[in-house]
Formats: sequence, structure tokens, C-alpha cells
Amino acid sequence: GEGLDLLQRPVSDRDVGPIEDVHSRDPVLAVVREGDLLRFDDERAAVLRPGDELVYLHSHAGQDEPA
Repeated sequence: GEGLDLLQRPVSDRDVGPIEDVHSRDPVLAVVREGDLLRFDDERAAVLRPGDELVYLHSHAGQDEPA
């Protein structure tokens, strides 16, 4: 991407539990559970389960600028 990527990754063992506890600086937009896309504000996505996947934004802002 050009500074902002939409990515998807499996939930790790460390992520299982309340979505607020996900240790990431990247905002979570949705959870994929058993083929269903659950938006971040869907109450079913409030607790992450093994097998879920996170859809999140990742910013590259400032990473390519000279030091």
C-alpha cells in the first residue's frame, strides 16, 4: 500500500478474550467468525474466540521518510 493498508490476520492465543485487550496499535475494523463478517461495533465481536480473524488498518505513515 501507499501508507495505509487493510489487513487480515488470525487471532492469536494472546488475543482471545475482550476485543479491547488486543495488544495492537492498529485499529480493528471487523472480526471474521465462521465466514461471517462482524463489524467492530457488533456485540458478537466483543469477545474474540480461537479461529476468529481480525480485519484491521495498518499505517506506514512516516516509516519511509528519511531520518
